[in-house]
Amino acid sequence: FDNPAEFQGTASASYLLTGNSLQVAGFATVAYSRFGTGTTGNTGEFDASNDLLITGSLEVDGKASVAGNFQTSGRIIADTTASHSMVGDLILTSALTVGTTTASSSGGKGYTAEFVGPSTSTASFYFGSSGVSATVGTCFQLKSTTGAWIYMRFVQGQTTPTLSTVRCH
Repeated sequence: FDNPAEFQGTASASYLLTGNSLQVAGFATVAYSRFGTGTTGNTGEFDASNDLLITGSLEVDGKASVAGNFQTSGRIIADTTASHSMVGDLILTSALTVGTTTASSSGGKGYTAEFVGPSTSTASFYFGSSGVSATVGTCFQLKSTTGAWIYMRFVQGQTTPTLSTVRCH
């Protein structure tokens, strides 16, 4: 078409071909394709017509595949009884908490990971630091069979870990 076409009501087509970005809902155009009128906060990533932004929810009832990096600013929830597996690296830029509560025992004191289960099966891992706690070294905070905290450290020059009631932080 040399002139733009506008349809109001219902229109149908067998194929929709566009040589540039696609805008669904709204009238302002951007360099990338989008469903909705939101704008991206990743301007370096979304700069071409083959980049797609979806404002709102997306449901995939079949399989989904991501061949590149996957990034989220929210939570990832795996809500199924199926087994879960991953091949490749998992890179975290903050502490890791596995379980139903937050890393309450770490209290922002430098723990790298906390695995939370029933009251007698919590484990926290502290992998050294600098500053006030520099002498702590690598420390594992574990609960005994009675639920009491036990701290396991690896002291230079010793061949076995040291167990004590001295806190990791």
